[in-house]
Amino acid sequence: MTDKILFEEMPVGDNKRLGVITLNDPRTINALSLEMIRVLYPRLLSWQKDDDLVALFIHSSSERGLCSGGNIKQLYDSMTGENSDTPNQLALDFFSEEYQLDQLIHGYKKPIIVWGHGIVMGGGVGLMVGASHRVVTAESTLAMPEIGIGLFPDVGASWFLNRMPDSCGLFLGLTGASITGSDALFTGLADHLLENSGKNKVLEQLTQSNWTPGNDANHEVVTAILANIEFSTTLPKGPLETHAALIQQLIEGKALLAIANELQESESIQPDVAGEYGEWWRQAITNLKNGCPTTAHLVYQQLHRSIDMSLAQIFEMELNIAMQCVAHPDFREGVRALLIDKDRNPRWRHNSIADVPDQWISEHFQPY
Repeated sequence: MTDKILFEEMPVGDNKRLGVITLNDPRTINALSLEMIRVLYPRLLSWQKDDDLVALFIHSSSERGLCSGGNIKQLYDSMTGENSDTPNQLALDFFSEEYQLDQLIHGYKKPIIVWGHGIVMGGGVGLMVGASHRVVTAESTLAMPEIGIGLFPDVGASWFLNRMPDSCGLFLGLTGASITGSDALFTGLADHLLENSGKNKVLEQLTQSNWTPGNDANHEVVTAILANIEFSTTLPKGPLETHAALIQQLIEGKALLAIANELQESESIQPDVAGEYGEWWRQAITNLKNGCPTTAHLVYQQLHRSIDMSLAQIFEMELNIAMQCVAHPDFREGVRALLIDKDRNPRWRHNSIADVPDQWISEHFQPY
C-alpha cells in the first residue's frame, strides 16, 4: 500500500519543510481505495499540527492524471454479497472516510496546492476542489460521471455544483460531461491554469521562498508563485463556457422532466446548437439518454435540497444518499456493466426519467 502514496518533506529554509504527496498508482490513475484514504487522512492531520511544515503539494506520478475517482470495484463484491437490509460496512467505511478526508481538505489551515493535470474525476475532484490552490493544465479533463454508473455526484458536489454559473453544475451532474482546464477556471473548480512542464519550477520556487509562522502570509506566498507562472497566452474558452448561455436557457427554473426533454431535443430543434463543440455536446446528451434515470433525479434533488446547507450538512446528506445507492440496485448494476462484465449495457430499474416514482427517490434521502 505504501508505494501507492509517497510522502516527502522537502526543506525550504529556516528549518521549515514542504510536504509533498505523490499519488503513485498509475495502473488505475490513482483510483482511491479505502486503504489509500486511511494513509492520507492521518498524514494530513499530522502535518496540520506541525508548525514547521508550511504547505502541502499534492500531485501524481503519472502523466495520465491526478485521480480517476473512487475505486468502486472494491465496493462491488460487498454490494453483491451483503444483505441490502443492513448497512454495508465496507461501503460505510469507504464513503464516510472519503468524505471526512475531503472535509479536512476544505478546512485546512495551511496552503494546499493540488496539481490537477490530466484526468481528474469523481473522487479526484473531491481531493482537489477543497484545496486552497487548485492548478489545472491545458491537458486536464475533469468530470463527475456518476450518471453512467447509477451513483450520484458526491464528494461535496452538492456544494460545488451549486456554485457554478448559468446552471452549469446541474448540466454537468445530469450529463457527466467532461470539461477542460479553461472550463475548470470558469466553473470555480480551479484557480490557476499552468503548463504542466512548469510543475518542477513551482516546486523549486516553493522551496526557495521565504515562509513565516503565519498561515495567511504563506497562502499569499503560494498565490504569488502560481500567478507568476501562469500561461502567457489565453487559452480559448472550453465547451462548457462556450455554451453556458444555452445551458442556462434550457435548464434554469425548470422541472427535471422538462430539462431532460429540452436537452434531448436540443439538437433536433437547433442542429448547429453546439457549434465547434458539436461532438462534445452530442456525447453529453448521449450520456443523459443512456444514463441512470434514478441518478438524474438524485442530481436534481441534491442540488435543490442543499442550497442553504452548510458543507458539513451536505456531506451528511451525501453519505445517506451514497449508502442508499449501495442498498438499491442501480449502482450495483452500473458498476457491473461498466467495470465487471464490461458490456456497457446496464439494465436500470426504471426505463426513463419519467418512470421513476417519487417514493423511490425519497427513499434515497432517508437515513441509512
